[in-house]
Amino acid sequence: MKNYLVVLMLLVCSSTVNCQVAVKSKQLIGTVWKIVEPYYENVESRWTFSSKEITTTLHSPCFKGDVPSVRCTFYLSPKYQLQFDHSKAGTITSGCYLLTYNKKNKGFESWYIRSFDKNKGLMTLTTRRKVPKGAIGGDGEATLVLQRISPK
Repeated sequence: MKNYLVVLMLLVCSSTVNCQVAVKSKQLIGTVWKIVEPYYENVESRWTFSSKEITTTLHSPCFKGDVPSVRCTFYLSPKYQLQFDHSKAGTITSGCYLLTYNKKNKGFESWYIRSFDKNKGLMTLTTRRKVPKGAIGGDGEATLVLQRISPK
C-alpha cells in the first residue's frame, strides 16, 4: 500500500510540472490573432507577434482609426515564472507559458497556454491576476480564446 501511494504521488507531481501544450515562439512570430472570447460587440482586439514583442491593438467603428497600441515584450517558458527574465525576450523559446512584460507600466503577466490548434488557428490562454484596488474588474482567473487571422 505504501508503494502504491508513493507511485501515485510521483505521477501526480510529474503531471503538474509537465506542459500539456508546448508552443514554439517560431509558431507565433509573424502572426496576427484576434480575441474571439470573451466577445465584445463592435470591438476587436488584435495581438500581433514579432520576434520580441506582442502589439495589442483595438479596432472598432466607434473609434476614428485604431486606438493606440500596447506593446509588450514576451517569451515562452516550460514552467510558471514569478518574474520576467528580460534576457529571454527575443530569443527562440518554447513552453506552455506565455510571459509578457509591459515596460510602460511595468506590468508582468504569465499566461498558461491551455490549448493550441495550429490547424484550426485557435489558442486558449488563462492567467491568474490580482487587480489593483479601485481598478475595473476583479481578482481571479481570466481566459482568452484567440483566432489566428494572419497568415491563414
